[in-house]
Amino acid sequence: MEDSKVKYLKISEIANLFEVSQATVRNWQKTNIIPCHIAIEEIETIKGNLKSRNNKRANKNSNSNYTVPLNYLDNNLNESRVMDVCEELVSLEFNVRQKVYLLVLLLLRQKNEVDSALCFKRDVIGKICDDFSKDIDRDSVISYFLTSDIILPNDESDVLGVLYQSIKTVGNKSKSGSFYTPPVLSKKIIEDDNVGDTNVLDPCCGTGSFLIKLSEKYSFDNIYAIDNDDIAVFIAKINLLLSFPETNANPNVYHADSLNSDVDISGVEYICSNPPWGAFKNSDAYKSYRKLVGSSEIFSMFLYKFMNALEKGGRLSFILPESFLNVSLHSKIRSYLCNNFTINRIEFLGRIFSDVFTPVILISIDKISPRDNHKVIIRKDSCEFEIEQSGYINNIDCVFDAISPDSKEGIILNKIYSVDYHVLKDNAEWILGIVTGNNSSHLRTDGAKGYEPIITGKEVDKMKLNSPGHYIKFDKSKYHQSLDECSYKVKEKLVYKFISSNIVVAYDDSRSFTLNSANAVVPNIKDYSMKLVCAILNSDVCNFVFKKKFNTFKVLKRHLETLPIVKLSLHQIEELESIINDYYDNKCDYDSINDYISNVYALTEEERAYMRYSRDI
Repeated sequence: MEDSKVKYLKISEIANLFEVSQATVRNWQKTNIIPCHIAIEEIETIKGNLKSRNNKRANKNSNSNYTVPLNYLDNNLNESRVMDVCEELVSLEFNVRQKVYLLVLLLLRQKNEVDSALCFKRDVIGKICDDFSKDIDRDSVISYFLTSDIILPNDESDVLGVLYQSIKTVGNKSKSGSFYTPPVLSKKIIEDDNVGDTNVLDPCCGTGSFLIKLSEKYSFDNIYAIDNDDIAVFIAKINLLLSFPETNANPNVYHADSLNSDVDISGVEYICSNPPWGAFKNSDAYKSYRKLVGSSEIFSMFLYKFMNALEKGGRLSFILPESFLNVSLHSKIRSYLCNNFTINRIEFLGRIFSDVFTPVILISIDKISPRDNHKVIIRKDSCEFEIEQSGYINNIDCVFDAISPDSKEGIILNKIYSVDYHVLKDNAEWILGIVTGNNSSHLRTDGAKGYEPIITGKEVDKMKLNSPGHYIKFDKSKYHQSLDECSYKVKEKLVYKFISSNIVVAYDDSRSFTLNSANAVVPNIKDYSMKLVCAILNSDVCNFVFKKKFNTFKVLKRHLETLPIVKLSLHQIEELESIINDYYDNKCDYDSINDYISNVYALTEEERAYMRYSRDI
């Protein structure tokens, strides 16, 4: 945003000053490496901070091939101690299972649960350790254990989990989609949910972050957990038993595939977890889930199964990627959730996992049919507000938007939608681009005899088309998808980019074909010329609505159909048409058009500046 005193830089300007791509700048902003708003006076300071940060990372990388998940530590002062332990572990010619077994023995010794003669204070712990170590060379581990002076930090709730994550490669964690929940977050979620004494379950327990915090409120016999990583399950069992020092019973922690296990989870009234994501289940065993949720994304499968596994009136709280709220891939599971369950709250947590750029949310769901007037609590950017759940059902793709009516975005959107407006739904003909099935076989880069220009997404610019780079010899029978030739040969049409984070529309009177990366529309709004509609669709207003309501990189018909195209008086139409003609005659730039359109929506200069900034990020 900018005002009369401070001039904030655009994304393109920041990229030039830092000598990086605009995509890199956006990633830095999303991950809080640099601020979202930067003035020219701040550049040198931020450059210095970046240099210092990169030097620190380089030093760490040169000394180790592991990363300590700092956000998983209860006490950041333990970083150096954890790294020292990791360095010693790396030096050992032990596999991961042996290293974990060693760490467990070391911790148990510190907790007086095992002595130097390897006698366990509790039989159940001895049995769990024996079962885990039966397939490894434990003699060498025990020999090292008896002489080791390694001391693990005592002020960490899950020091075993920290160390296990530290000796796993980032690649291994990404492959499995397993990034463990920071203990402080586990504690907050459980406290906020405030579910009474009952049976509780973590179906993706990892090393037991949630279990440790659940032990502070729930009895040992009421805590259940599942995970498909047997090493993590081993650690989770030890963690849970250490949380209940008087217990000598086997914990209800199971090594199994939660989605297809026969573990009895009936009677559970509270489920809290961080299910794996970024990992896809494509085997035949998951076909039924894919049909139910509409995707192969594993967290959607977990959400579906365990929402339904809850006892009536129970609560489920899951940590999910923020993309769950609006990406069309998840529209089916969102719709199912919204129509059958009550959403208690949605919290925006930001980037909480080490080595993961994706921001995350917490969604808390009650197994109760939603009331018509139920309002979802939204916690975002240190603010709390409410949105009616019934509104989500009516959104395109059942998008779960989270814009406070009192926020800058909310105020601007409300102002935009307060004007009288047209929509393209039922007021336009839509032209899908040709899907050839094999572009290299059907397209040429020269205009040979019989070949005609075809527009691709690359040629679509704001308001105008660039010269075509490809040609096609039209034969509908040979393509995977195509309309009749006459559909493309209309006198006028608007061509828009399909893959884009912004709406980019060009006027076309060349009667050219379009490839599927450039679809087209023929609007039919009384008194509105094709170029006028083109100008409004390209405006900051429409792009702001598109970004805030849909947040997608695909410009779809159903998005464009609902954009608010302001109703203009005949006088306003004449004025805007005149400016548009000046633009095409090279007498003015698009900013003149954009300014006029923003004025019609009664937007202030400050609001326009905010929209421009939103457009550029």
